[in-house]
Amino acid sequence: NLTNIAASNFIGGAQVYDTVYSLGTQLLVSDDNTFTLLSLIESAQLTLENGSIQTTDSLITNGVCGNQFIIESVDPLLASASISKTGFGTFTATNLAINNVEAIAPATYGLQLSDTTNNASGWEFDGIEMYWIGNTGDWNDGANWSLTSGGTALNCIPTSADSVYFDAASFN
Repeated sequence: NLTNIAASNFIGGAQVYDTVYSLGTQLLVSDDNTFTLLSLIESAQLTLENGSIQTTDSLITNGVCGNQFIIESVDPLLASASISKTGFGTFTATNLAINNVEAIAPATYGLQLSDTTNNASGWEFDGIEMYWIGNTGDWNDGANWSLTSGGTALNCIPTSADSVYFDAASFN
């Protein structure tokens, strides 16, 4: 098991690792590596060497509204990096921003409140239901959106995969 306390470079040497915990806000991973568990703190940044493949049984990470977790390649203009999920066939996460990193099948990669750019294929967007609250306001203000009719603010804005609802509780 490896635990990293601060931002660092992980030069894996194309080896197999049991558990890698990163407690820093940034982790740069080089070479093609295999992990039983790769775990990063909420809203951190995982940067993968262009052209590399990171194979993992479990990847633990999430962002929060307004502060997405970033998974990206070193240079978005070069060959994309890849993640290959093994073991349990489903990876789910919320609030991710993925740039130039492909998700390799056969696993399913389900994301909510997330977005991708530049050659970020293989990721699936699972929409959620969001309800307008607070009567008036700006679409891009997370305080106007809730997971339930008349509920508390989610502090996230809808993505194109989400379903939005305006009902009687939206305007009272």
